[in-house]
Formats: sequence, C-alpha cells, structure tokens
Amino acid sequence: MEELQYGLSSSIGVRERNIYEVFKRAFDIISSIVVLILTSPLFILIAIAIRIESKGKVIFGHTRIGKNGVEFKVYKFISMYENSAEIFEKFT
Repeated sequence: MEELQYGLSSSIGVRERNIYEVFKRAFDIISSIVVLILTSPLFILIAIAIRIESKGKVIFGHTRIGKNGVEFKVYKFISMYENSAEIFEKFT
C-alpha cells in the first residue's frame, strides 16, 4: 500500500483524511494549551529567578527559518550574559 502524507494509506478517502487532519489539529492546540497552563507556574518562577540574577530582559526573541523557508519567531528565557558574544570571542 502506498503511503500518503501523514502516514495515511491510499485506501482512506479524502473526506476521512480531512476529518483526521481537523481532529489532529484540534488535539494539538488543546494539548498545547493544557501543557502551557500546567507549566506556567514553573515559567513564572524561572522568570523571577532570571530577573533577580540580572537586570536585563527575561525573554529573548529572534526569527528562525523553518520548513520551506517560512520565517517564525522564537521566544526563549535569557540564559546567557548580556555580553556573551564578546566573552565568547575572547576564548576563540
């Protein structure tokens, strides 16, 4: 049997694939929201710890390039010194 996108076999009709994609997308969104809610207290504690240690920003954001050249924004907790690039250059 020939495999199509998402690992569904060719014996499954277009309607069934569309239903599968809708339910998968809904599951992905709902599970992401649940995980974010459950981990938000940890994120708050991390943000407080970073703020106590350094007086700069807590969240770092930059653009990355994904599949098919699509750009997207990534947000991360700051985990380095403000002048880390200069410090790195001294050791290389």
